[in-house]
Amino acid sequence: MGKAMNAIEMAARVKEKYDESWIIKNVRRAMVDAARYGCTHIRAFADVDSKARLEGIKALIRAREEFKGIVELQVVAFAQDGMLREPGAKDLMHQAMALGADVAGGIPWIEYTDADIQEHVKQIFDLAVEFNKDVSMLVDDAGDAGLRSLELMALETLKRGWQGRSLAHHARAMALYATPYFQKVAFLLRKAQMAW
Repeated sequence: MGKAMNAIEMAARVKEKYDESWIIKNVRRAMVDAARYGCTHIRAFADVDSKARLEGIKALIRAREEFKGIVELQVVAFAQDGMLREPGAKDLMHQAMALGADVAGGIPWIEYTDADIQEHVKQIFDLAVEFNKDVSMLVDDAGDAGLRSLELMALETLKRGWQGRSLAHHARAMALYATPYFQKVAFLLRKAQMAW
């Protein structure tokens, strides 16, 4: 988990220099390469926080429109630095969804406490429901069997009636779960019709 957190903190320094004008150039190059090699569906995460602001979201939305009919680009508003530990993230995420992001994205395990992890999941689903959008979250992306945000995401999917509309990414902790807990989570994922 420490290595993942270090990478996130290093990325924060880069995000302070984000500007739509240079991001769009990189996105266009990636979209052209995707089309050239037959990748016609992309779900792209744009960090939304006080450092990245909405620069990545704006660039991806532009590219989505420019490449319509060539490559389907789903824009994910992604709370990379957390919803609770990052001041202003909730408002910025709302703005990103209002701008036209296709998916509400989170990373609940990055929060400081279990209560904050649960609240992060809830707030991402609040946005998804408000804007009638799907959910994508990076969950339990560390070698720690004690991480449980995947289970919380599955339960929130069921609670909100969002079956088939939520996708879990990077669930590395699953590889370390004890068999009974793994079976419980797998059951919840099937019931929630969640891809993982």
